[in-house]
Amino acid sequence: MAEFKFPCPRCGQQIQCDTGYSGTQINCPACQQPIAVPQVPRSGALAAEPAAPAKSRTPRNVLVIVVAAVVLAGLGLGGWYGYSKIKMHIANGHLPPGLVVHFAFDNSTDDSSGNGLNGSGHEITYATGVAGRAAVFNGRDSFVFVPNSAALDLTGPFTLAAWFKFEAGGTYNPRIFQKGNSYQIYTVGTGRVRQLALACTAGGVNGARVEAGQWTHVAGIYDGTAVYLYVNGTLAGQSPASGPLEVNDLDLAIGRNAGQDTDFLKGAINEAQIYNRALSAAEIQSIYTAGSASKH
Repeated sequence: MAEFKFPCPRCGQQIQCDTGYSGTQINCPACQQPIAVPQVPRSGALAAEPAAPAKSRTPRNVLVIVVAAVVLAGLGLGGWYGYSKIKMHIANGHLPPGLVVHFAFDNSTDDSSGNGLNGSGHEITYATGVAGRAAVFNGRDSFVFVPNSAALDLTGPFTLAAWFKFEAGGTYNPRIFQKGNSYQIYTVGTGRVRQLALACTAGGVNGARVEAGQWTHVAGIYDGTAVYLYVNGTLAGQSPASGPLEVNDLDLAIGRNAGQDTDFLKGAINEAQIYNRALSAAEIQSIYTAGSASKH
């Protein structure tokens, strides 16, 4: 039964009593004198006494909830960060060492190599690519710029690699990669069938003919003595080359000329990568095979 308190009218001692004794006569536990138990107050001690403990616990309960929420949020954020790192590691797990930047273009221009060289997209859209999504370039004013950094100043051996496809027409000799005269890969011409070309300060080479509307893997390599161009995992051309590459303050451009408002690509790019060393033929073949296995 519920309880309430009242003072003994004889000795003044506070008495706690069940509400069922209201209106009856009892002996005071303190003075042992007979007293009449008063009626239960409508909004007095009976209502106040049970409410006091709950009221006193409220701030503590709120604090517990807030602390728990903060802890869970922290765990969630930490878990997400850890998961993103694991996911990034898995995504790059099949790639050779020496990776400087990697643009999967999976609905983003962020660098998934973990080096933080994120790009900035301009008027690009996304569509189904070789693996996941791909960046789509309209051939007029869409491109990706990656801010200039020391990591992109490849003065010695390098490898550029990407899946791409182009559409007929558009600007003349559209660029896939370019960082000024330092290094670039592009297609030659505007027709439905074109040649691929690699150029760098040390030298250049043209490669196999490629057709519009088809996903093609291209890799351009400079090893300090020669330049090589691989198309779909196979060596398509090579030429002697030597010397250090030019260092410039241009941003890395993907899908257009780095220094001029021209040479826009009309097509798509997926899994674009730059390495700070010359990959071997076996490594190029491995990258191409991995992409081909997931090609849509």
